[in-house]
This record gives sequence, structure tokens and C-alpha cells, in this order.
Amino acid sequence: HGEVRLVISSIPDSLLRGVDNMRLLQISKQVWPQADVIVTADNPKQAHDMYEAGADYVLRVAKLCAERLHVLISDHSTHAVHHHHVGSEMHLTNVFAAFKDKERDPHLQNIEVTVP
Repeated sequence: HGEVRLVISSIPDSLLRGVDNMRLLQISKQVWPQADVIVTADNPKQAHDMYEAGADYVLRVAKLCAERLHVLISDHSTHAVHHHHVGSEMHLTNVFAAFKDKERDPHLQNIEVTVP
């Protein structure tokens, strides 16, 4: 099986029972000191504390969601301006539909979506 090189905890503390991401980070660094450790934080302060405790990367679900929304809205704006739909029938629902279709098909999870 080899040595552990990467440990990932993508579950927020609110869903964990009997342990939190900080403790998982501490245990991971003790058991596998050579491994990179990715943990999940609920807020910027917690993320800062995890970096201080040795996390190699800290996921923040709210930040990831905000970044995803930014991409959706940017795609909409860019598409509308590029295709001269400003003020006409180009709606966010078209962008959302394209992303929903992608997320429903497990074979397309890593494929970029273009809006018609």
C-alpha cells in the first residue's frame, strides 16, 4: 500500500462527531509527518489557526461556494455581452441549467460547461 502522502478531510466540523478538523490535522501530522494535510475550516479565523498548526491547505466551503457563484455570474455576463444579449433574453437560468445538467451526469463532473 505504500506510505501516506496526502490526507484530506473535506467534512466540516458541523458534520463530524467526536473529533474536529483541528484534531484530525494534529493526528495526521503525528502519524504521517511527511504527508500533506488538507482540512476544512468554517471561517477565516479557524483557517488561520489550522495553517498555524501545520495544515498544508485549508478548504473553506463558503469561500468555494462564493467562487463558484462568481464563475456562474461572470460566465453569464461575458456570454451576454459577447452575444449582444444585454437586456434581452439571456438569463441566469440558462447558465444554471447548463451547470445543473453537468452535475446530474457523474461522467461529466470534470468537463467544462459552455452555455448555448
